[in-house]
Amino acid sequence: MNDLNDIVKMIKSHRSICWYPSAGGDFRALLYLSNAFYNDYSDKIGDPYPKNDRIVPDLFIYSDVKPAFFNQKYDFYNPSEIERLNEPDGWKTIKTLFHDLSRTDIKVNSISRYDGVVNGLNTDSARDDFCDSKNYGSAFLMNVSIQTDYFGIKNSWKTDLLYVIGENASFAKEVLLAKHIKVDTVVQIRYGGAFGGSVLMGLWVKSLFEYLGTCHFIANGEYTDGREQEFRWDVSALESYFAPFDITKCPRLEEIYRSDGLKWSEYGDVKWCRVIRNT
Repeated sequence: MNDLNDIVKMIKSHRSICWYPSAGGDFRALLYLSNAFYNDYSDKIGDPYPKNDRIVPDLFIYSDVKPAFFNQKYDFYNPSEIERLNEPDGWKTIKTLFHDLSRTDIKVNSISRYDGVVNGLNTDSARDDFCDSKNYGSAFLMNVSIQTDYFGIKNSWKTDLLYVIGENASFAKEVLLAKHIKVDTVVQIRYGGAFGGSVLMGLWVKSLFEYLGTCHFIANGEYTDGREQEFRWDVSALESYFAPFDITKCPRLEEIYRSDGLKWSEYGDVKWCRVIRNT
């Protein structure tokens, strides 16, 4: 049976890692962080994505307390099989992560399970009604095939996706920080319940960038813009939990690209930012 040591070794074997906390069933990160996006879309519009910032992860890490597909108002709205990860043996039958009949098809080529990845929730801060996945604490490594003409030209490629069923802060502390895992890119488009999600903004995630070696942050304005007071609220709730790591420092962000929110998020435009290290 695969365990935490196995998963750490597997993660570190990848060249470039993207972490998406509270990802739900939003698989658009797989599309946007791809050569298809850079070559078929960005290069053909008037404000191309900077070539020096074109990161194509070979491992996407999704974390959430209960994988679920959230209906979107725009492009990605069809049901997903991702919720089968919540049932004891349901994960074994997952074949399709997304299919919209005409534009995008994401198929699962292989899937394996890792147990004991996340220990548990801080019940003082968690909302237990959001955390009833039967597989809480486990993670599932999938190799997926993507076929899409979402950016105007039909493309296909493969990538690895690790779905961690656990609370974001617990996963960050127990795995990413404890095992010194480098995370090049973080995506944050929505933020759900559990540890902090129901009472905090999720802005605390930015305080970890210095420790994770994060270079790029992709998020809507709720997370990229200032909001110093909300950040301090997050920190005050989680500071003791993350000790001895100092999470009081929020890095500066430099916007390098922006996508119309209609293409990704109903919460507003999605901004691609460079992370400026604290000195």
